[in-house]
Formats: sequence, C-alpha cells, structure tokens
Amino acid sequence: MKDQQDWELEARRLRSQLNTERFAYWLALGTLIVVLWLSHMGGMLYEVQLDGRAVAWTARDTDAARALQNAQEAWHKELGANVKFPQTSAIEQAKAGGRKEMTLEQAAKLVKAALKPQIAAAAILVNGEARVALSSPTQAQEALDEVKRELLGDERGLVGKPSWKEKIEIGERQLSPDRLESDLATAVDRLLGGKPSGGGALATYSVKSGDNGQTIAQSQGVALSHLKRLNSRVDFTKLQVGQKLVVKRGASTRVGKPLLTLKVTRRRQVEQPVPFETREVVTAAVSRGQRKVATPGKPGRRRVIEETQEENGVVVHRSERITQVIQEPVAAVVLVGQGSAPSKAPTPAKSPAPTTKVSPRRTGRSTDLPSIVRRAPVATRRLPQPAPPLE
Repeated sequence: MKDQQDWELEARRLRSQLNTERFAYWLALGTLIVVLWLSHMGGMLYEVQLDGRAVAWTARDTDAARALQNAQEAWHKELGANVKFPQTSAIEQAKAGGRKEMTLEQAAKLVKAALKPQIAAAAILVNGEARVALSSPTQAQEALDEVKRELLGDERGLVGKPSWKEKIEIGERQLSPDRLESDLATAVDRLLGGKPSGGGALATYSVKSGDNGQTIAQSQGVALSHLKRLNSRVDFTKLQVGQKLVVKRGASTRVGKPLLTLKVTRRRQVEQPVPFETREVVTAAVSRGQRKVATPGKPGRRRVIEETQEENGVVVHRSERITQVIQEPVAAVVLVGQGSAPSKAPTPAKSPAPTTKVSPRRTGRSTDLPSIVRRAPVATRRLPQPAPPLE
C-alpha cells in the first residue's frame, strides 16, 4: 500500500515538472515570435499606389486609406461632383527601405498632386479630335456660331448656307481640367487661331440720324446679334448721332491659323467692258504703206453674274455667266493704203552767185581771147615785150 502511494506521488511530481517545462517552452517560443513580428513590423510601411507607383506612405494602413480619400475629396470640392479619377489606386504594404513615414496631412497632399482628375465636358470635335471644351453643349454651340460669324464677315450675296469643311461635332468627353476653357470668348479665340495680337485695326461705323441696330447691321452686312456682341457695352435703344460702333474686327488681330474652315458661295452682279473689233479696209484713196483710222473703236458693256467659292474669306474658285449686253461695242475701221506713191515736187534752183566779167587784154596778136567768167576777181599780169633787134 505504501509503495503505491509513493508511486502516485512520484507520478504527480513528474507531471508537474513536465507541465512546467512545457509552459516555459511555449512561453519562450511565443516571446520569440512576438519579438520577430515586432522587428518585422518596425521595417514595414503602407504605400498609397496610383497605377502601381507609390506616391505616399504611412505607418498604418488606415492612415494611407484616409490620405487617398482626403485627396479625392479635395478635388471634388474644387471641380464638382462629376470629377472622375482614371488612375487605379491601391494600398499596399512594403518595406520601409530607409524611407521615413509620413503624417496623414503630408500623404494627402502628395496624393492630391499625383492624382489626374478628369471632368465631363462638352468638347468641340474637329474630325473626331477634341480641340476645345466648354462646360455645356449650349456654350459649345454658341462658340461655333460666333466663330462662323467671325469667318463669314459680310453676309451679302450668299448662296445657300455656309458649311464647315471639316467634320464638326459636339460630344461629351472626360478631359483634364486644364482643357476646359474658362469662358466663351476664350474658346472663340482658340478656335480662330489663338489670342488676339493687338495689332489689327477695328472697322468702325459712325451712327447717323435715323439709324438703329437693324439698319446698321444690314448696311454693314453683319448679323444684329454679331453687332451687339462686338459692342456689348452699348445700349442700342439709346444710340447717339456720331457714336462709334465696332462693326468688324481686323483679320490681323489673330496670330494663328483657324482650327475650322468655313465654306461659302457668293453671287454678285457686276458690269464688265466688252472689247471692240478692228476691221481693215484696203483702199486706193490712201497711199501704199500708210494706214488711217476711219472710225475709232468703242468698247461696250455687259452685266455678268459672278459666282465665287470661298474658304475663310479666300476665293478658291470663280465662275462667270453673261446675262445681258447693255451696250454693243463699236468696231474700229482702219484704212490700209494701196494707191500709188505721190510724185515728188521739183527742187527749186539755187540763185547764182555774183560774177565778175573780165575783158581780154589785147596783145601783139590780133586774136581776141574769150571772156573769162570768174566768181571772184582774178589778178592779171603783163607779159614781157620782145627786145628790139640790134642795128
């Protein structure tokens, strides 16, 4: 009996010792795991990634997620609720690698700068490419109408409606905020080829007695709405005689090429001269080799309908059609001489020069010498007499 009790006590002692050793083992193992985990976590950060690129990092994943949310809310506050973010975002754990953790405010600021927000805008598409964007389709259409008025200029003589050479559409696009024009005037300037240079002259009109907005617009060949837009600060119900109104902006105020091309066809009636013919009549009444205008020619006149096709004010094709001859031309008649040449008049004889008559001198001979006619007196000399014979 005593041996059995001793054996049970020994067994209890051994079990207690084993439990103590097991507890010490698991305690040491758990401590080691905690130490390793804390060591590992001390070198890890949580990154805010956009399209797979880390733009900010924090010590806790909740701070990283909050930084991303704050950045997106800041863009919504600036641009409105329709802002979208095309970039893919994620929160990933990564090794610190010597990087210092950021505060929530620092991370949110960096994420906001890295985001590329896009907003829904009414884009003017030129051949499928978004060239100008405005906040609404109505503004986009107003911009196109204003550009058409600028490029059209004079509305007189139009045949049919003007049309665009390019394919023009207005569609909704997701664009970056810097693509959105701030106002209508800026959009019109961009479509017309850039900002005004300031060097172009403005065509003005001086208000006369009895003028109103409609009569001025008709006389200048522009739409009344366009005239009012150019003179936005003028009250057209209180026009004063002598008041200056801008009726057209000079083309030289634009420094670039327009993004759009307006095609128009114009027709006008003009008067042109009709050239006259020249007829030659051969006659013996005029000496051979000579010409004489018997009837001078005179050009006639005709009315012509001229039709032109223009692109942004430049004529690219011209055609004409005669409608009526107002005055017939008068042909010129020229006489061509075939007669004989006139005889020459006799040449008058020259009067003789004064002459001097010299009488012959008698010599030992009885023969008379003929008289000598000279134009000037000639000196005479005495011939020597023969010597008498010697006795």
